[in-house]
Amino acid sequence: MLIRGYAEILGSGTMISVLITLRFLLGDAKRKSLAFSVVKPLD
Repeated sequence: MLIRGYAEILGSGTMISVLITLRFLLGDAKRKSLAFSVVKPLD
């Protein structure tokens, strides 16, 4: 699914699709760091 998204960005080259992907990736990173901050204290 992600690979197809990257292919679409490379194919279309539109700024909008790039921004959407960046927002998606940033949201994913935030979720991961949130999960880390929850798991870390349990160690």
